[in-house]
Amino acid sequence: MFGAMRELALLELNRRCGETALGLPEIRARHGEQLALLLVEAAEKVARVYLLQAVADQPGMVKMWVEDLDEAKRLRLPFNKPSGAQSPALGPVFKRTSKPKDNPPCGPSLKIQNTTAKEFSAQAKADAVWRDYFRETCAILFEGTALRYGDAVYPIGEEADPHILAAAIRLIPEKETVFLSVVDAEGRWPGDRPEYQTYLAQALASIKYVTGEAREHGPADCPLCGVRGVTLYPNLRGTGINFANMDRAGAFPGLETGDAWCRLNRLDGSIINASRNHREILLRIIGAVGSIWGTALAYWMRTSNRSGPWTP
Repeated sequence: MFGAMRELALLELNRRCGETALGLPEIRARHGEQLALLLVEAAEKVARVYLLQAVADQPGMVKMWVEDLDEAKRLRLPFNKPSGAQSPALGPVFKRTSKPKDNPPCGPSLKIQNTTAKEFSAQAKADAVWRDYFRETCAILFEGTALRYGDAVYPIGEEADPHILAAAIRLIPEKETVFLSVVDAEGRWPGDRPEYQTYLAQALASIKYVTGEAREHGPADCPLCGVRGVTLYPNLRGTGINFANMDRAGAFPGLETGDAWCRLNRLDGSIINASRNHREILLRIIGAVGSIWGTALAYWMRTSNRSGPWTP
């Protein structure tokens, strides 16, 4: 099934990019923007975004405003769900949620905000092309001294608002889920920045496709596509795939996550992640795989001289 998902998703990527028989490395090199957008989650149900931008002539001041989202704007907000319930955000596109029964009644929580600050700071110090982008992002979210929203200015540094991100999450008045993101000095949103698209395409494997118990492995041969001498990643749940909860502790004695046989290389994980994130691609794959299984079943019934309903 994984092989079929990979091949069918790759065909769909070629179609979207106007190509015919490119592998994922070539698609990444020639059509990085389109690939990056498929590595994130579809967000049709989110209606608005609150945006944060540094005020150029007022050091330390950050302004916040709201915009309604259309399809073009959603493409500029590549959101990827964190790898766990308490994990840091993967980038500067946040889902601000309303939780009336909680204290505080909105999320992400301050704990997640602070772990996000540490992760963004690490990316800002990394030897990578996205380093400067995360430096700019950290300056907006965690180094500002005041937030201007509407006609009011809110000082930063109080217990309730230790940084701009916390103040923005608290002040947003929405009762439904909205996006919260950043805008750079030139007016570009995260999806407009090529270095952030590169981050999404390259860094997700080390963030989402490994766990504390199951680390990357290699160099080795990928069991899915056969490429040799690459790093393999075992956490298929990071791509949205779960083998019927067989990884639950004690469900199968001796079945350890760290010994997972089905490790994928980063590119195959990206293909499956893209197919899982976008409904139209997933439906194409489900339909095709269903046709393959149906044909195989019909052939088996004919050649085995069976009639009537099939039972395992």
